[in-house]
Amino acid sequence: MRKIVLFLGFILLAVTVFSVVFNFGLNLNVKSAEKGIIDFSEYSYTSISPTLLKGEWEIYPDQLTDFGQWNTSTEPLYIQVPSNWTTLSLNDEGEKFKSFGYAAYQIQLILPEPGYYSIAVDNVYTAYTMYVDGIQVAKAGTFGISKETHYPRFSDRIITFYCPEPQADIVFTISNFTHPFSGFGKAPIFGLPAEINRIMIVSHSTSLFLVGILCMTALFMIFFYSENNKDKSILYFSVLCILISLRTITVNTILTFYFPTIPTWLQLKLEYLSISLTFCMFLLYSKHAFPNLIHTIAEKIFIGISSAYSLAIIIFPIRIYNHGLLSFNILMVIFAVYWLTALFFSWFKKEQTSGIILLGGFILALAVFNDIIYYFTGTTNLFAAELSAFGLTFFIITHSNEFSYKFLHALKIASETTKDLENKVLARTRQLSELNSKLLLMATKDELTNLWNRTELQRRSEEETAKYNRYYTTNSTYFSLLYLDLDNFKYYNDTFSHEAGDKILKIFAEVLSELSRKSDTIFRMGGDEFVIFLPKTDTAGAANFSQRILNILDSFNASATSMLSDMVNHKVVISRERQLTCSIGIAVHENGFINIDRLIQYADTALLRAKEQGKNCFVIHSGHSF
Repeated sequence: MRKIVLFLGFILLAVTVFSVVFNFGLNLNVKSAEKGIIDFSEYSYTSISPTLLKGEWEIYPDQLTDFGQWNTSTEPLYIQVPSNWTTLSLNDEGEKFKSFGYAAYQIQLILPEPGYYSIAVDNVYTAYTMYVDGIQVAKAGTFGISKETHYPRFSDRIITFYCPEPQADIVFTISNFTHPFSGFGKAPIFGLPAEINRIMIVSHSTSLFLVGILCMTALFMIFFYSENNKDKSILYFSVLCILISLRTITVNTILTFYFPTIPTWLQLKLEYLSISLTFCMFLLYSKHAFPNLIHTIAEKIFIGISSAYSLAIIIFPIRIYNHGLLSFNILMVIFAVYWLTALFFSWFKKEQTSGIILLGGFILALAVFNDIIYYFTGTTNLFAAELSAFGLTFFIITHSNEFSYKFLHALKIASETTKDLENKVLARTRQLSELNSKLLLMATKDELTNLWNRTELQRRSEEETAKYNRYYTTNSTYFSLLYLDLDNFKYYNDTFSHEAGDKILKIFAEVLSELSRKSDTIFRMGGDEFVIFLPKTDTAGAANFSQRILNILDSFNASATSMLSDMVNHKVVISRERQLTCSIGIAVHENGFINIDRLIQYADTALLRAKEQGKNCFVIHSGHSF
C-alpha cells in the first residue's frame, strides 16, 4: 500500500510538470501585441487556440470621466501587459504614473471572421469596466475617478461576446485607490468560448481538488492527534495544510465565488496571511518533525520575523504591509536554501531523513520559489498559482510514505514485544499458578505424611456439615468418624530419634491410605493422632474398618522394624510390649442434622476410653453412650 501511495505521488508530480510545461493548452507562441494590435487573421475561426493578450497595449492615464470616455485626440501611450502601470513614463522627463489613479487600456483584435469569442480576466488591480466596440460587457467592483467613487473587487470572470465584424476594440477602464500594484497583474486570455471555459474549469477544479486533499489530510491528522498521538508536529502539519488551502482559494479568487460579499480588504489580508502564517507554521512543524535540523537561534529569528509580519498584516492596510512582502519572500528563500541544505546533510549522514523526504522537501521548495516568482513577475502560466499546493501535496505523500514505514516498523516491534511479553506473562502466570498450588498444598497438606492437615480438617468439617444438612431430608445417610493414635510412639522417638519417628508416621500414613476408600478422607491432627471421615458408613462399617487397621499392625511393625534396622545398620528387635499398636475412637451419626465438630469430640472421647481399656482396640461412641 505504501508503494502504491508513493507511486500516485510521482504520478501527481508528473501531471504537475506536464501542466506547467503545456500551461493548460494556452498558445504562448503567438506574437505579442504591437502598438495595441494583435492580428489573428492568419488563423481560421476554429483553429484559434486560447491566447494570452500580452504585449503593448494602448493606455490613457487619468483622462477618463465616470462614464469611461477619454480624449481620443490625445496621443496614446503604450504599456506592457501584464505589468504595474507605475512603470509607465508619462513624459520625456521620466515622470512615472502613480499607483493610485485610473486609466483606460485598449487593444484591437484582428479576427479571422465574425463570431462568438471569450476573454477570461483575472488579477486586475483593483476595479474595472470592460467594453467591446464601445459596449459595456462586464465589470468587477466599481470604477471611479476618486477614492470615494471607487470600490475594489477581485474576481475571475469569463466574458463572452459576439463580433459582427472581423475585428474588435477591447477597452478596460481601470481604477485603483487600494493596492500598491495597479493595472493588469495577469494578461487576459482570449479564445473561443468552449476553450476558455475549459481552461477556467480545469483551473478551478484543480484548485478545489488540491484544497480537498489538503483539508481531508488536515482533518485526519487532527483526529489522529486528538485520539492517539500527541506529537505536536502532526498538529502543526494539519494547520499547515489548512493554510495552504487558504492560499490556493485566495490566489485563484475561488473565495469570491463562494463568498461574493467578502470585503476586498479582508480577502487581501487572508491572501497575505496565508503566506506569512504558512511560513511560520512550517517552521514550527520542522522544529518538531526534524529536531536539531535547524539551529535554535535561527528558528527563533525566522519565527519572530514571520509572526511580526503577520501581526503587521492584521493591523495595517495593504498599502503598508505590501511593502514588506518582497523582503519577507527573500527571507523565505534564504530559509528554504538553509533548510534544504540541512536536510541534505541530515540525509547524507543518515541521521533522521530519508531520500524520499529529501525529494519531497526539494519539490516543496521549488513550488515555493515558483510561488514567489509567480507573484512578483506576473508569470503567464495559469498553473503556477497551484504549484505551492501541489508541492505540499507531494510533500505530504512522501512524508506519509516515510511515516507509515516508521509506524509499521514500530508496530512490528511493538507486536513482537507484545508477543514476547505475553509469553513471559504466560510463563510467569504458570509459575504463579504452580506456586499458588504449592502454597495451597502447604496450607492444607501435612508436609511429612502428605495427608490433609488440621487446617483442612476444620474447612472440610464445615463443608461436609453444610452439604449433609442441606440434603438430610432426602439423603439421610450414616456418617462415621475415626479418631486414632499410635500407642508406644513416644518410645520410638526417644530411643531412635525424631527422624525415626517421622519415618514411622509416613509408613503408618501409607497403611491408612491403602486401607481407605476414595470417598474416605484422612487427616493428620499432629504428632501421632489421625482423623478419618467415613461418609455413608454405619456403625458396623466403622467397626469393620477399625478392625482392619488393628489386623494390619503386625505387618506395619515389621516394616517399621526393618526401617529402623537400616537406620542403625544392625538388626533391631522390639519386644512385644514396645511394639506399635493403635487406639481408635469411633463416632457415628445416624440421622437428623449433623455436627461434625461434635462428632470429632465424641470420637476423641471414645479414643481416651480405648486408651483406658488397655490400648490396641476401638471404642464406639453413639450419641451419649459407648
